[in-house]
Amino acid sequence: MYKMPPRFIMVKRKKQPRITPDRTLTDNRGSPRPLQESGLRGSDRAPDDRSAMLGKLSGAAGSHNDEQSRRDTANHSASSQAREHALSSMEGTRSKFTLQRRQRQMFKMATWNVFSLTGKEYELVKEAQGYQLDIVGLSSTKQKRSGPVDLPNGWKLFLSSVEPTRYAQAGVGVLLSPLLADKVLEIWEQSERTMGLKIQLEKTTLAVVQVYAPNAESEYTAFLMEVEGILEKAAEADDFVLLGDFNAHVGTDCETWQGVIGKNDDAHLNENGRMLLDFCATQGLAIMNTFFQHKDIHKYTWYRDSLGQKSLIDFAIVPTCTLNKVCDVRVLRGAELSTDHHLVLCKLNLRINQIPTRKRRCRAPALTRIKWENLANEEVSENFAEGPSLSSPSFEEVLQAISSLNLRFAYNVHLHI
Repeated sequence: MYKMPPRFIMVKRKKQPRITPDRTLTDNRGSPRPLQESGLRGSDRAPDDRSAMLGKLSGAAGSHNDEQSRRDTANHSASSQAREHALSSMEGTRSKFTLQRRQRQMFKMATWNVFSLTGKEYELVKEAQGYQLDIVGLSSTKQKRSGPVDLPNGWKLFLSSVEPTRYAQAGVGVLLSPLLADKVLEIWEQSERTMGLKIQLEKTTLAVVQVYAPNAESEYTAFLMEVEGILEKAAEADDFVLLGDFNAHVGTDCETWQGVIGKNDDAHLNENGRMLLDFCATQGLAIMNTFFQHKDIHKYTWYRDSLGQKSLIDFAIVPTCTLNKVCDVRVLRGAELSTDHHLVLCKLNLRINQIPTRKRRCRAPALTRIKWENLANEEVSENFAEGPSLSSPSFEEVLQAISSLNLRFAYNVHLHI
């Protein structure tokens, strides 16, 4: 007789008892059996009442579900007590201050050239609330007032501009959220193109510097000297960020300017961009817009659709030693304030409970560049034309140097042997 292989043997599963239309239970073979075998007594139901029997069955299932839920609740409470005990024992072995040291906070900062802030305060607060911003640096405010200004919903605006008797051409400001409005330690109102704030966090300090650079190359050097003066004050804080409209094109030469710019900028480079790169290399700063890759619509900060022009001139700059704290820099195209500049967002991840340590200033990257533009100065050009006055060594001096090198080499070989 042929036998099927073991893998083809079919196992017949045992069928569950079912209820027949005549309100009786059947076994696996289909033969009826009394209800007493199912655990229900016949006296508990009417002979012809199907709903009563189903109610008994549902009551038994409900009691089973209640018991299961009580068992799950007991297990959950036991696990919660064990977790609380583990946390309490961990706090006993590890100090509370060490746990607080690891806390970080994400700050959403932005810079925006608003092209005159007159009558736009309420719209500005609405846009800042919509994007949940903490700090907004403003350029080209064109205001004749300076100092703090209270805005709706607890927001506070700090302005730095010209005197009321002068014509306002620039103007800068910093908008703070209600959580940071009352935590300002110092205000540096330099001029209508630079200003800064020092903000107290939980156990650290943050300095925010907002600038608005001129377009003229003749005024750019004086502007950078003014920025350098305010950065000396901002360096006293634990962290600082430089925001604003710099009116400069820095290019994409990330090999020459290693650590200062990345490869995600516009290829155009102008004279203002060269001066800004020299300044950042000297001060140990990095232009963070160029380190993050985005689409063009999320990269260019200024546009003019009628002429098809666009450029990247609004930057977020941080010290090179804090590059890892910047999470992203990009353009937010949804913000609207009747200006031809986009809102530039900078996400900064800071430690708010770090242990105060000895302040160390960031070192400038080791860059070497010949400043050929200095040849425009007559004195520098004459000194360069004369060249260095170096006398060539004699033949005896060359032989003496070679012999000293040979003796030194022989001495090193003898030591290694």
